[in-house]
Amino acid sequence: IVPRQATGGKPSQLAEKEAKLTEMIRQYSDYTLEEYCEYWDEQTGIRVSPSTMCRKLQKLEWTIKKNST
Repeated sequence: IVPRQATGGKPSQLAEKEAKLTEMIRQYSDYTLEEYCEYWDEQTGIRVSPSTMCRKLQKLEWTIKKNST
């Protein structure tokens, strides 16, 4: 008996949308993760959680800087 090959999980809702994400981040660099999620939902109709957005931004090597003001 041999175990089956793992097939993976559900693909990310942000997969294949890196160009649009990069454009959004460059245009609105002072947004918080929650604001990025709200904007993404308004523009694409795809609702994602802040943790999903954070993971995708980390994969794209973008960092969110906190403003002290």
